[in-house]
Amino acid sequence: MLFRMDQPTASSTIPKPVEVHGIQPNLRDYARERAGFTWTEAARALDGLPGGHGINIAHEAVDRHAAGSRADHLALRWLAKDGRRLEYTYKDLRDLTNRFANVLRGLELRPGARVFVLA
Repeated sequence: MLFRMDQPTASSTIPKPVEVHGIQPNLRDYARERAGFTWTEAARALDGLPGGHGINIAHEAVDRHAAGSRADHLALRWLAKDGRRLEYTYKDLRDLTNRFANVLRGLELRPGARVFVLA
């Protein structure tokens, strides 16, 4: 079954009471936000590739934040089964992904090559 963006989904909003979590949700009225959503507006919020030739999701999700005022903000919190907790800022994620890209480059992989990672 394919997911189609033009058809509503049968999911419901997950309740997150402020009194339990102590923070306000960033999406308070899902129905209103969904009704007003357009892909045109979403695209305006992204940097995109030079010349308007698509997007690079790694840049949109990490690099643009790492290069700006959010560089030292928490981007990812990883909770291990043994209770360890690792936290990564946008700058940390950019550095780690660049390191991995350099490993791939060292293996002489080029853009368009297929890479599979099992973690």
